[in-house]
Amino acid sequence: MKLFPALIVALMIGLAGFALSRSLLEWQANNQQPVVSVAAEVVAKRADVRGRGSADSGLTRTYYYGTFEDQTGIRREFRLSGQEYGQLAEGDKGILTYQGSRYHSFQRRSSPTLP
Repeated sequence: MKLFPALIVALMIGLAGFALSRSLLEWQANNQQPVVSVAAEVVAKRADVRGRGSADSGLTRTYYYGTFEDQTGIRREFRLSGQEYGQLAEGDKGILTYQGSRYHSFQRRSSPTLP
């Protein structure tokens, strides 16, 4: 019976190590990618609320995502800050800048035609 708590702790440490190593590998892979800027359109937005309790309780966290489609039809989804999310609207067209899976910016164009 005394071995069970030690196994739980070891499992939790192993899972934390796995998550950290996965994040570091993604960070390193993104750093090796070129920074790309393409003409794109915002095709979808979504918010993912995680946690328990009400939004006012402080026990939840909201993650924001935007999906962009470039002129070749390729769609990419990126995690956004709340401020970036709030400034985007579906149908916005502009220049999307990203590096691997890392979002950099979206500069909206007022002209209906993109460069």
